[in-house]
Amino acid sequence: MNRTLLVVTNEPVYAKLVEEIARQFNEQVITRSDGQSGLDVLAQQRIDLIVCDVELPGMCGIAFHQAVAQDVRLAHIPFVFVTGTTDIDTLRSVRNIPNVRLIPTSNLVELFTQLLQS
Repeated sequence: MNRTLLVVTNEPVYAKLVEEIARQFNEQVITRSDGQSGLDVLAQQRIDLIVCDVELPGMCGIAFHQAVAQDVRLAHIPFVFVTGTTDIDTLRSVRNIPNVRLIPTSNLVELFTQLLQS
């Protein structure tokens, strides 16, 4: 399909794993380690899917999503949160965001592969 994915995570293992899965589907991947640099990419390039860690340094993933959702040029981009957190309040906050998919890191390979196949 040759989509371009933006992966925003400060976890190199997650970034590499998502990148490897995406490349199996001939997807382009841009990786950034914090929300602000992710916003910088979005200002410069066309992105087809955003994969973002909930817990990021500086701007958290939820704040990053809010910035994306409030920009009419970006709000249409599908958004997926990846997280290993078990904090109930954080998980509840993410689940309450409309039109966002949550993938726990324990199921990352299986669920992300399904996502790219659709």
